[in-house]
Amino acid sequence: MQRLLLFIAVLITSNTLNSQAANDLKKSVPLSVEINSSDFSTLKWMNDVMATEYTISEISSTQSLSNLGSVTGDVNQFDLGTLSYGDSKSYFVSKDYENLQVGHGLITIGNQIAIQHSRGRCIIAIDDVLAMPLDFEINRLVIDMEMDGWEVDTIQVSRDADVVSVKSYFSDWYDPNYNGSQAVLLLGHIPVPYSGNSNYDGHADHQGAWVADVYYGELNGNWTDVSINNTSPSRAANKNIPGDGKFDQSQIPGAVELEVGRVDFYDLPAFAEDEIELTRKYLDKNHVFRRGLNVYPRRAIVENNFANFDEGFGQSAWRNYVPMFGEENVEVGNYDATLTTEKYLCSYACGSGSYTSAGGIGSTSSLWVEKEIKTVFTFTFGSYFGDWDVSNNFLRSALASGDVLTNAWSGRPVWQIPHMALGNHIGLSHRFSQNADQAFFTLNFGSGGCHMSLLGDPTLRLHPMVSPENLVSEETDGNIALEWEASIDANNGYSIYRKVDDGEWEVLEEFYQDLSYNDDCLLPGFTYAYMVKAIKLEQTASGSYFNNSLGVTAEIFVDDNPNLVTFYVDGDGDGFGNELITIEDCTLPDGYADNNLDCNDDDDSINPDATDIPNNDIDEDCDGADMISALQNLSDEDLKIYPNPATDFIWIENKTDLDLVYSFISLDNKLLIEQVNDSYINVSNFPNGIYILKVKALKSQELLIKRIVLNR
Repeated sequence: MQRLLLFIAVLITSNTLNSQAANDLKKSVPLSVEINSSDFSTLKWMNDVMATEYTISEISSTQSLSNLGSVTGDVNQFDLGTLSYGDSKSYFVSKDYENLQVGHGLITIGNQIAIQHSRGRCIIAIDDVLAMPLDFEINRLVIDMEMDGWEVDTIQVSRDADVVSVKSYFSDWYDPNYNGSQAVLLLGHIPVPYSGNSNYDGHADHQGAWVADVYYGELNGNWTDVSINNTSPSRAANKNIPGDGKFDQSQIPGAVELEVGRVDFYDLPAFAEDEIELTRKYLDKNHVFRRGLNVYPRRAIVENNFANFDEGFGQSAWRNYVPMFGEENVEVGNYDATLTTEKYLCSYACGSGSYTSAGGIGSTSSLWVEKEIKTVFTFTFGSYFGDWDVSNNFLRSALASGDVLTNAWSGRPVWQIPHMALGNHIGLSHRFSQNADQAFFTLNFGSGGCHMSLLGDPTLRLHPMVSPENLVSEETDGNIALEWEASIDANNGYSIYRKVDDGEWEVLEEFYQDLSYNDDCLLPGFTYAYMVKAIKLEQTASGSYFNNSLGVTAEIFVDDNPNLVTFYVDGDGDGFGNELITIEDCTLPDGYADNNLDCNDDDDSINPDATDIPNNDIDEDCDGADMISALQNLSDEDLKIYPNPATDFIWIENKTDLDLVYSFISLDNKLLIEQVNDSYINVSNFPNGIYILKVKALKSQELLIKRIVLNR
């Protein structure tokens, strides 16, 4: 009897869970990929017994579709062919029920994608109420971001500023020529933009202007405040009339450029802590997660309390989490009960809502305040609370609970974040979702709406790693020795970086296997900073990529390097250098010579070892003899010129009765001194180097040309 009751209970639970996800899975084609040891890739999806056909397309960089073929509904895989090392591609699969297209899936796959050393630019807009009391935590966040490859700037913003002036900060900071992500983190109660005249949750009393942080991220569209005139919403903030500072647009008026996220604990009296302490707690857990110190199993949980809605709101979970974790690691369950005791990296829950609650999940007080929810990246969806600028708002309060670091209102529309499976940050997927074409991705009502907001840090990634520790640097005569303690996650070695003074980080090594490194023969007078990161090949349901940890750093000033030698560029490879182009190094570099004796570094047939051809107007042996074409009738017996090398004076003894003109000339044929019948030439004002002294008889035009070296 006990076994029978247990079987019945399991059957009832199974049926309940299956019915809860039925519409979600009908609307979804949850995708994954399998790449074998020969780099052959096969696209796979969750089986749907009702499906009659699947159509597979490749997505181009411009988001156009290229049809690859179709399979019948009883097939749940498609061979894609070889995916080369380092390559990634994106695919879109649609599903038909009796010729009616009902479901879709999106995936980006990769095969050992290269390390991402630079992640982008980020500006943190700091509420001036938080800046001083949270100075330590904010500086730590900046360091963590920089150690993850971000270029970080900060500004302080008054919560009393108007949204137009706040946006001007971001417009001025934005670089349209930068080829990478550009993110904005709104830290604190940065002024909240409102826009539109929609009721995305379907409630008539909620039709009006909703929160619109996307206003800060969309920089080139036409945002107006002249046409909407709606005073009917029950909440005053949703009323929208011309000239009230709330914008007319319900749809984002252009492509979003900036990836905007918000961490804002203003007006959450349900919590015992004030907004400063809640923000401090958030920054603390953000730091712990980024450093890989709060380990989470890679799995997701889904609870859909709108099971009867044909829209299938939970497809937000299935479309995204299966490409991240695989079908076997995404499960239907009780959101609040499970996450109170068990860890799930990602989660989704939806239910009928209010500004402060979601049916079947809980309220701000009963869920977020009273429980420490054990999830990091979550989606929640329900009526009203997607409009989050309200006291004790349910969506916004999630970030104050447990380990939660991001939350978003996903269902209208459905967000697309599978890019995170291959190491990308959530802000990139947020902007992708905002810009996604409804006709292309079938995102439900609200696609392209101004209400789409990310609550949380947009630079967070799915797979943090433990960093190496205790990087130590020692300098001896311009040579720097580094040592560090191992990271438990460094399965594929380490990346080593160097930065000189305030310059850019450069990569010195990838996949380096030791725990010590020597950087030798450095120029004195500079501060050298070093950073070491652990490397790991991550395997996910979307393929594989080389992940790296946050870095550990050290810096040291090089005061002197006695081993440096000056070398001269040898452009023609004849073994003789050009005195005008030098480098200091400890050993002879390729392309350089240890002398500066070449008089033509573009021709390897002209150098001091060459044989001079008389009277061809070319000085092949670099002694100055053919600088001009003439017979050299004056000889060393006629003139004594000394010393050579010279310092400040060149002395000349004329043993003839001739009147002589002395011309002191640079190698580029500039006349520096010209004298007649003098016994010396003062060359003290000229730098060390090679010069030409031309002695010419005034009447007979007889010549003597000497190569003079100044060396003090």
